[in-house]
Amino acid sequence: MIQRLVRAARWIGALMFVAIFAVFVAAVVMRYLVGQPIQWADEFVTIAAMWLIFWMSALAVRERDHVAVDIVFMAFPPKTRRALALVSAAFFGAVFAAALPSTVDYILFLWRQRTNILEWRLDFVFMCLPLFFAAVVVRSLAAIRRLLSRDWRAAVERPAEPGPAP
Repeated sequence: MIQRLVRAARWIGALMFVAIFAVFVAAVVMRYLVGQPIQWADEFVTIAAMWLIFWMSALAVRERDHVAVDIVFMAFPPKTRRALALVSAAFFGAVFAAALPSTVDYILFLWRQRTNILEWRLDFVFMCLPLFFAAVVVRSLAAIRRLLSRDWRAAVERPAEPGPAP
């Protein structure tokens, strides 16, 4: 079930990327070849790119596929890496959980305002942020659970050589 949802999220992300690319190319063609710029293209590309980044980070990109600089982290022994990972997961989970209610409250306040050209409501524009915040909290809780389980060593091992993505 979860794999289907992740696959659907990836397809939606791919469609968003196609839309961004198509609008961007159309805007360039209209501006520089036809001489008639598309007024709404920049605004659409900016909003869609923001949604794409937060959507994919929240729902489709696996934790191990995120960019991480772990040279110092991997220099520690496994038990120290476990403690550092627990502190990190607890810290980020707590920060994003604490920020979530205020963020949602402010975004709901933005219903009165609209974007300049497309006149989209700003609460809809920024609704991808609470989705991302909630995903960070859930992933942090999952990491804590994994690090407190009997199989915690698998969570702090050196990552295997990257293979093809499924």
